[in-house]
Amino acid sequence: MRRVLIVDDHVLTRMGMVHFVRHCFGNLEIEEADTAQAALTLAREKEFHLIVLDIDLPDRSGLDILPDLRRACPKTAVLFVTGLVQEDVALHGLKNGACGFVEKGSSPDEIKRALTAAFNGQRYISSGMRERLAFHAIEPEDNSPLDKLSEREFQVLRQLGQGHTLTEIGQNLSLSVKTISTYRQRLLEKLGLRTTADLVRYAVQKGLVK
Repeated sequence: MRRVLIVDDHVLTRMGMVHFVRHCFGNLEIEEADTAQAALTLAREKEFHLIVLDIDLPDRSGLDILPDLRRACPKTAVLFVTGLVQEDVALHGLKNGACGFVEKGSSPDEIKRALTAAFNGQRYISSGMRERLAFHAIEPEDNSPLDKLSEREFQVLRQLGQGHTLTEIGQNLSLSVKTISTYRQRLLEKLGLRTTADLVRYAVQKGLVK
C-alpha cells in the first residue's frame, strides 16, 4: 500500500488535503505532521512514496528541511503544495530535490495532476509558474543570486528575514554565533548587500518569508 505524508500546520488545510488525496487515489496509508520536526521524525521512521509539503511551518520552513528529507528518504517524492511563491524560491526547491510546486489556490484538477505526476516519479510545475521558470531557464545570465547560496546560507537568510538574531539562528541550527556571523558575511558578499537590514529586506522581497 502506498504511504503518503502530508505536512501543513493548518488543521483544516491538512484535513482537506487528506480527504482530497483519499478521494483521488483510493486506499492509501496517510500520515500527518504539523511541524518540520514532526515531518522529519516520521520520514526517518517510515518509508513514504510521497511527501506533500508546505513551505511555511512554525519551527522550520519546508525549504529548510528539504535537504534533510532527501537524505532521510532519497527515493521519496517531495511535492510542495503551498501559497504563492516567487520563481526564485521554486527554483531553489527544485534544484534541491523537490519534484514539483503547485499553489494551494490551484484548481482541484491541477492539484490532482501534480499528485499523479509525483506518484509516477515525474516533475510537475503549476501552470501559473511554468512560464516564469521557463524564462529563467533560457536566460541563464539573469539567474537569481539565490542560486549562488549554499543550503546553510539559504537557511540563515530565511531566518534573518524572519527577524531572528544571530544568537537565535545559531540555536535553531545548532551552530555557534561566530559561524552564523560568517554565514551572514558571505551572504552580504554574494548578494552585494551591506547590512543585516538589507538582508532582511531582500528575504522579504524575494518571498522567502511571509
